[in-house]
Amino acid sequence: MKRTLFILLSLHALAGCAQNKDQQAKHNTTMAQTETAKPVLDFNRLKQYDQEPIYQMEVNSESFGYQVLVNDVTIYTHSGRYGGTITLFITAAIMQSGSQSLTVRLMPRPGQARLSDSKDFKIDITRTAWQKGGGMTTPVPVAGYALPELSDGKQVQFKGNDQVFSHTLSFEATVPYKLPGWANSQPLRNDVRLKEEVVAAYNRMIDAYRRKDGAAFMGTFDVADMMVFQASYLRPEEAKQKRAEWIAFVNSGDKPIAPLENYELEIGGNGRLVHLRRTDGDNRGEGVIRFPYRQMNRDRVMIYDVYFHKPAGSDRLEAIWYYMTDHS
Repeated sequence: MKRTLFILLSLHALAGCAQNKDQQAKHNTTMAQTETAKPVLDFNRLKQYDQEPIYQMEVNSESFGYQVLVNDVTIYTHSGRYGGTITLFITAAIMQSGSQSLTVRLMPRPGQARLSDSKDFKIDITRTAWQKGGGMTTPVPVAGYALPELSDGKQVQFKGNDQVFSHTLSFEATVPYKLPGWANSQPLRNDVRLKEEVVAAYNRMIDAYRRKDGAAFMGTFDVADMMVFQASYLRPEEAKQKRAEWIAFVNSGDKPIAPLENYELEIGGNGRLVHLRRTDGDNRGEGVIRFPYRQMNRDRVMIYDVYFHKPAGSDRLEAIWYYMTDHS
């Protein structure tokens, strides 16, 4: 049986003031982006536009684990233990209008040594928008990809005992904003020093959470949040409410935070972003800031996947992008 998850990559869908957004807040992803200097949070600087397009991506697979990247940043990783359809809102991964890249990496499902000979993978990108009164406009197709039909029972895209298959395509997007992104951030090199810096940055977040210090925990994203709120078309009152909700969540300490373990360093964003990702079992590829809990007799986990960069002219790591997912 297919299982559908809704992973919202736009804080526009995470905002708490609109009912249609509230209903989807359990499964969401939040992106963040920063500038070198940290301005005071000023939600009144957020702009509204006549046209506020939302780009979403629907992935359907019953036979593979997979990783999806937009503009060389991991949006979602799925172990493949169960199949189904996943909808990802990817607007905030788009820094400005023009050509965007989408990369899909297919992996064997748990217990399999190689990729299955299957045509069962499809991805569609569409454009939509929130509409007054609730709901969204009819999606308009933008781009897509699907594995070809089998030939003599074999998937012609796979070779021999392939354990990974990667495909990249481009698509055009139009957004009303223009964000600097990480194009001017310093190039990063995977070495021992960088890994130590990144691990220390994550541990500071974990320590702040364990102290129930919401201001310190969310302070990691001060500059980032101003940028993501703009990219997600949040109104000032929505941004203020969402910020307050997350600070209150950390202050409450309602969910324990997992230790930093079973990870490796990965560089993305065309060599200018860095994060840690899990390497173990069904958690492979996921973020390392994790809040395990139980709901309706089921184990669940809320995950922050936080990326850092070094702004131009600085040797200090700074959080520039993150997303959150909540799943069983």
